[in-house]
Amino acid sequence: MDIVQIGVGSFVGALVILTSGNIIEISDNVPFDNLYLILAVSVLFSYVISYMIGVRRLGKKRIRMFLGVVPERTLLQYSFAVFFSMFVLRLLGVNKSTTPLDVFIKRTVVLAMPSTITASATDLIESQKEVGS
Repeated sequence: MDIVQIGVGSFVGALVILTSGNIIEISDNVPFDNLYLILAVSVLFSYVISYMIGVRRLGKKRIRMFLGVVPERTLLQYSFAVFFSMFVLRLLGVNKSTTPLDVFIKRTVVLAMPSTITASATDLIESQKEVGS
């Protein structure tokens, strides 16, 4: 069930951000060197959100989360975000087969940032349901 939530969160995040803003113009103007920082911020936010939720769920088993569950979940969230970002960009005709590779990568990484956060946010919603119950 978690994988479905991550997938839906990534897809919805990518679709909403792409259709509601000027993310393409922003990504086209981002220097290629800054993509490393954007990728690091995306992974960091995903990690922090997953860690905070995990602390709430698992309590005192923080070491296991720090070294095991949370990094795997973060990798899964970012992977889904990249996949759905590429999918949505291709689906809406923004990234075509003639798009240069550097532009394709910039658009995908920039769009994956909010998509990663929405994938992590689905865990927040699930966590709130558990706390409220």
